Amino acid sequence: MTSQRGSADDHSRWQHALNAAVSAARAGIPSYDLNPAVGCALVSPAGDIVAVGCHRGSGTAHAEVDALAQAGAQARGATAVVTLLPCDHVGTTGSCVQALIDAGVSGVVYAHDDPTGHAASSQQRLRDAGIEVTGPIAVDIGADLLGSWLAPHTSGRPRVIWKVAISLDGRIADRAGASMWITGDAARQDVQALRANVGAVITSTQTVLSDDPRLDVREANVVRQPARVVVGLRDIPDAARIRGTDGRFEHQRTHDLSRVLAELAGRGVHRVLVECGGTLAAALMAGGLIDEIIAYQAGLVLPGGTPVVADTADGLGFLLATATRWRAGDVRIIGDDIRTRWLPASDTSTTAGT
Repeated sequence: MTSQRGSADDHSRWQHALNAAVSAARAGIPSYDLNPAVGCALVSPAGDIVAVGCHRGSGTAHAEVDALAQAGAQARGATAVVTLLPCDHVGTTGSCVQALIDAGVSGVVYAHDDPTGHAASSQQRLRDAGIEVTGPIAVDIGADLLGSWLAPHTSGRPRVIWKVAISLDGRIADRAGASMWITGDAARQDVQALRANVGAVITSTQTVLSDDPRLDVREANVVRQPARVVVGLRDIPDAARIRGTDGRFEHQRTHDLSRVLAELAGRGVHRVLVECGGTLAAALMAGGLIDEIIAYQAGLVLPGGTPVVADTADGLGFLLATATRWRAGDVRIIGDDIRTRWLPASDTSTTAGT
């Protein structure tokens, strides 16, 4: 049997099973986990889905193994439809390729390639065992389901989400500098969900000194807090609320944002949320370091207030002809406010912001 790149016909043929695998993947793993969200559906020769498995986080069974355990003897002769090319790597868990071979599946259809090297030998080993391999059949699944996990492997840094709360006239604070609270309770609660699904929250020393934010997750059932990272050279007061008592605070005394992001990626953080003022936002945007914007807009105007992105005097200003174009991903009404998700116009990702 030979491996083949997926066609539109392949995508159509396996769409039902792929949808089941994607749904399982979304439900199975927190987006801040070090491992990718992966789902697997086993399809009988008659076309019936006999089992659906998923990966539930570091140290747990991979999606293929989970599905095979549910299917039992029905796995023999089935086709495994997987969101990510199965690994042939032995770490805290065994090789998924070996598990599929041992179970006697007849085919593997996968949506997206694995760039890490853990699946470098997967296709050859499956073919050598007489298993037909088809894929990738839906690269868009990578941008959708795996976008955050893929980011450090493709760009060397985490996926960066800039969250901002603004007035109707694009202000993040009034003329006196007050910014708490522009949006209502429902929008602020939604932000808690954003924080709970990232590995780190980044802000600036200016924001800490001006607003004294906590930037933690204030939900009773939170599994773990994201790291709270402050970027900038100025000292952070000992009494600053962002320090907390959980050991998750860190101060990066630098203005080199690329270095900070690369260091976080090296520690396994693949998704960060930035909550900051206009100066840090301008630097991130000028550096092309923002992958997604979540904007909460409240129904009030603040003439003379602080703009959402600072005007820069060092050549980093933006002109209409050269400004990055963003497209609206989705729009939601949350309480009395509007939440809009923005992606670069060239990006076809639909990765959920929460």
